[in-house]
Amino acid sequence: MRDASLDPGDPLPREEDIADTMKASRHVVKEDIRRLKALGLVESRKRRGTVVCRLGAFRGLRKLPLPTFFTSREKHEFMNLRVAWEPG
Repeated sequence: MRDASLDPGDPLPREEDIADTMKASRHVVKEDIRRLKALGLVESRKRRGTVVCRLGAFRGLRKLPLPTFFTSREKHEFMNLRVAWEPG
């Protein structure tokens, strides 16, 4: 399983199978899959189970709150962080 290659749309193995292969508890596997879902790397689909998502540059932006959620000061701080992170 460690060498398995999954493409977008491919289903993940069952949690029980992952736990057995990785010698981990099912609880740990379930939590890890929750984290992958939160990152947008996998998603649940009816009749397919958990599948690998297609990666997109702006996929995570859908989870950002509306701009009105932040105060003017917080927006200013975010802009300062952006300037510090961007090269040049």
